[in-house]
Amino acid sequence: MDDSLYRALKYVAILLVVGFVAFSVYDGLFRGKDEYALRMGAAHRYFEDGQYEDAIREFESVLSLSAGNPPAIYGIAISQMQLQRNEKALKSFADAIENEKEIKNKAFYIANRGILFDRLGMYQQALDDYLLALSLEPETAEGPGIISRLLRNQPEKPPTIADRARYLQVELAKPASERLLAVPAIDDEQRVEKVQ
Repeated sequence: MDDSLYRALKYVAILLVVGFVAFSVYDGLFRGKDEYALRMGAAHRYFEDGQYEDAIREFESVLSLSAGNPPAIYGIAISQMQLQRNEKALKSFADAIENEKEIKNKAFYIANRGILFDRLGMYQQALDDYLLALSLEPETAEGPGIISRLLRNQPEKPPTIADRARYLQVELAKPASERLLAVPAIDDEQRVEKVQ
């Protein structure tokens, strides 16, 4: 065999081995992330379609890949909330808030727990959560953006948690007999937000 052909074949073999090892390392490191993204995507789609049991199942499968994952725990919380499993939802909100390190997400979770407190008639707790969320992350007051509203066919901007917090402050300052804390037609517009 010719020396130049031998060297060429040797380098091709080395490149193939190095390429195979590099691909194996890459595949091993990033496959779990792809599976995570697929499962989170499926969970969000189930939630948006109102299939909350399926959403919970998918969020729990994410937890099997990434124990203590705050967005997955939050997803379980909002799904439980939509199913009116309020005690389970409150527990999941507490777990998501405790595990979350990013202030923006923590504020987001707290604001949505406030919505649950509001729905339960626990107005002081709702107000406390709204104010805490706003103090942690003032952007929480903005509510859903134009794209979210467009996708939901919501031409009018719904009341934000800042609006609701101001309203609750005024009403809770009144004597109990004069308070108007729930207006179902307006309250129904208050929407739970999914993880961004």
